[in-house]
Amino acid sequence: MTRRLAEAAIAAAALVVATACVRDFAADEPLGVCEVHHVPLTTLIVPLEYGLEPPIGNAFATAFKLEFPHARPYVNGGCVVNHWVTRARVRACLQCNKAHAQWVKEHPRYDQQYDVRPGAAGEARAKP
Repeated sequence: MTRRLAEAAIAAAALVVATACVRDFAADEPLGVCEVHHVPLTTLIVPLEYGLEPPIGNAFATAFKLEFPHARPYVNGGCVVNHWVTRARVRACLQCNKAHAQWVKEHPRYDQQYDVRPGAAGEARAKP
């Protein structure tokens, strides 16, 4: 019985650590439908990145607004790094995330000049 209790305690501790490492932004974001792709927003776990974000530029800002307004390939956690919190729960449109990754792929020179962080596609971050 002692071994079972120890295993249960380890499993419970692992669950607490796993959920504690995720910052929940989804609770603050309304459920809804993407106005561009007309699909319901989905709750996703995405990387939480720290640091000051460089400017994104007008072309990307316009594309973001018109083509992928609910893309959430990552979340900026601010300037103070918390090594325990590395992921975030957000609401996003999967089609917007795909459109964002495609836009970044189609604009490689722009991607080198500005940081558009294509992290959702598992690609390396752009160099500012």
